[in-house]
Amino acid sequence: MGNHGWYLNLEFELGLAVQLLHMLQSDETNEVGDYLVAYFISELKGISQDLIERHPKRKNIFEDIIFCVENKKFFAAIPTVLSQVDGICNDMINMKFFAKDHKRGYKPKISVYISDQFPLVDNFFFAPIMTSPVIMLK
Repeated sequence: MGNHGWYLNLEFELGLAVQLLHMLQSDETNEVGDYLVAYFISELKGISQDLIERHPKRKNIFEDIIFCVENKKFFAAIPTVLSQVDGICNDMINMKFFAKDHKRGYKPKISVYISDQFPLVDNFFFAPIMTSPVIMLK
């Protein structure tokens, strides 16, 4: 999924994720994209509330992101979301999410942390960040 620019949260139903993956492998990229756009739009309020509860100091930023998404201001929303991902990761584990490990073939540094901290967790959801995700290639 990550090779197509989609990243699923841990609450996404595993069976549905596998079905969408099969659709991508069958070149049904547009259908998968349409489904995931609708899914994440329907989950937007819940995801934002969860983030605000877990990171109350970032409430205003998350509210601005939601405003931008609801008003189709994606050029403003996307870099703001990415900066929050990096900042939250730095706050939690003192590591930038988008930093690469030059000694390990430019793999994301976070992938080493995840492998060490969550060795038994199903890699399906972490797979997009265990190698260089599409968003980190440029």
